[in-house]
Amino acid sequence: MWIRHVFMKIKASYISLENVHFYAFHGVLPQEKKVGGEFLVSLKAKCDIELGVPLDDITLSVDYQKILELISLEMKIPGNLIENLAYRIGKRIFKEIPKVLELEITIEKLSPPVKGDLQSAKVTLELVK
Repeated sequence: MWIRHVFMKIKASYISLENVHFYAFHGVLPQEKKVGGEFLVSLKAKCDIELGVPLDDITLSVDYQKILELISLEMKIPGNLIENLAYRIGKRIFKEIPKVLELEITIEKLSPPVKGDLQSAKVTLELVK
């Protein structure tokens, strides 16, 4: 009996984290830096994990726990703009996880202190090395 092997090549691979909740101190207004607010972070990372997938080896892949830790570190550093926060997160991930090739990072500030009835304000950056 012949056993047929299926050979494939991975065209692209992504790791995503969706709506990770943080309480942090980002914003232009003094009250935002003092009282803080709620944020959601979502991230999609294009990764070079072609070897890790068939070998089932995390050391040849990208550990999403490590990505989460890097996001958490940046969320602890207060800043004015969520745009800058997304940029800093991307910079840190690219520096510390070489297998990440591209990033799409969305940061959503829940109930921002603005005039009007606004559920959230969000920014998305698409970053490449």
